[in-house]
Amino acid sequence: MNERIIFHSDLNNFYTSVKCPYHLEYRGKPFAVLGDPEACHGIVLASPRFEIYMKHFKLVREIYFEYTD
Repeated sequence: MNERIIFHSDLNNFYTSVKCPYHLEYRGKPFAVLGDPEACHGIVLASPRFEIYMKHFKLVREIYFEYTD
């Protein structure tokens, strides 16, 4: 029997991690890579709402549990 292995890599912070060493002025400051900075007028920064995230995470997890243990 062959064992199936799935590898998952979360790269949500990839662009900022790559950009930081090339721009030392960003060190220690929160920043985001947004594509074309000229096209990102009026960006909205929102506070996290973890209770809502957990609700949706549980829904996604239920889907996962339908297919795997």
